[in-house]
Amino acid sequence: MSEIPMKEEETNKNGIRKTKADTQQIEELYCMLDSRMCKALAFHEQLADYFCFLGLHGFKRIAEYQYMKECAGKRKLHKRYIDMHHKVLPVKECDVPILIPRDWSRYTTHDIDDSVIPKFVRMGLKQYYEWEKETKHFYEELCEKLMAWGMYADYEYVKELVLHVEKEIKKIMHLYESLNSTGYDVNAIHTIQEKLHDKYKQKYEERLSLIHISEPTRQE
Repeated sequence: MSEIPMKEEETNKNGIRKTKADTQQIEELYCMLDSRMCKALAFHEQLADYFCFLGLHGFKRIAEYQYMKECAGKRKLHKRYIDMHHKVLPVKECDVPILIPRDWSRYTTHDIDDSVIPKFVRMGLKQYYEWEKETKHFYEELCEKLMAWGMYADYEYVKELVLHVEKEIKKIMHLYESLNSTGYDVNAIHTIQEKLHDKYKQKYEERLSLIHISEPTRQE
């Protein structure tokens, strides 16, 4: 993560030195958040394609649900920046991660059989876990900067993102551990697909019907 330079300091009533952030620093921080969310959209879209190609529609539904949540979260980020800081975030390029093995382009779904399922499920879940862990660390670093700057409302917003990612990590670990206990048995993998599909299809539809962008309190 690129460093944001620190600006002038002030001392509060308790004698604690606090670094102040200027408008450019806040914009850079929000752009970094926006870039991470842009990458997250690409990651979860590819993850959905990854599991769809393998014929694992329960896992595919999980990724689709998370993709939809990321879309809503990115939109909230932009609206929040306008409402709280009275500016529009600049449009910047985003280097997206590559999840799907490049050699998969040589194959079709007809080439997939149960012999490859355990390997690729393990690989997909591992990449999912590592992505979310990296995201959590990224958000935590931004929280530290916001706290140091005394930007408490923005700190609470990013802290909430951390909590969401922690929940996501727990979900992945539950899947990872339950399948690891079976040695990634292909029958165990197929058995849970229908339940996961129905669960996340319902969550997706419920979330889609309830999505709204909350109205933060404006700062003068």
